[in-house]
Amino acid sequence: MRLIVPDVEAARALARTWAEGASAVTEWGTAPLYEAERRLRAGLADLAFVPALAVLRDPDAFSVVPGVGLVGGAGVPARLAVFSALDRIRRVGFDPHFAQEALLAQVLLKELYDAQPVFVPLGGGAVPADPSAGSGQALDAELRVGGDAPEAGYVMDLAHEWFELTTRPFVWALLAAPVGAVEPHEAQRLRDAALELDPERMPGTDPAVGGVTLAAYAHAGLEDWVKHLFYHRALDDMPAIPFVELPEEDDEGGE
Repeated sequence: MRLIVPDVEAARALARTWAEGASAVTEWGTAPLYEAERRLRAGLADLAFVPALAVLRDPDAFSVVPGVGLVGGAGVPARLAVFSALDRIRRVGFDPHFAQEALLAQVLLKELYDAQPVFVPLGGGAVPADPSAGSGQALDAELRVGGDAPEAGYVMDLAHEWFELTTRPFVWALLAAPVGAVEPHEAQRLRDAALELDPERMPGTDPAVGGVTLAAYAHAGLEDWVKHLFYHRALDDMPAIPFVELPEEDDEGGE
């Protein structure tokens, strides 16, 4: 299987483990989550970490490997550089590639600061350093994913703010394949290798640590994300995530 992972150490380590172990991963490379999703949908990859939001919005398009995800600080850093007072944010610049991060920022601003700014797409795939560039009007904040955050009066780390709001880590990505492309026994091998490399962390773990294990604690963070999206009307319903049913679950009556 051809695997695409984000260019972060936790995901690269997991890819190496799979490629060198007993799984069916034969080759792997790195790409941003939005590009990994595009390649998976285009048939250019067999397995990829894709944004959790993409799965939630189109669950019929994927089969998801249980127990594996990009969690907390293991994701690409997402920061909101704020140039105004936190309760006076009116316009936020963002790269449209990062729809999930923009939506997370919207939820956090509403929940924590009762702010409902307009998010202004900035063209060219790059967020300018000048807060007033690209829009004709000054921006009050700028979303930056990866790299260094621009200079600002306050920089909000989205993973940390989510943890402060929910006491659970944020799940950035899920390990997905086209529908029916991963056999249950193969999904189990992938899950078991991830768990061996990155044991489940306990509640209260520093969100900056992060990991690749989507076990009970991290899974609760994913459930919270679904509930917040539904509450904020970003989802029409609360979809069931299309996890591959593992052989051991068959033996236990699907539990």
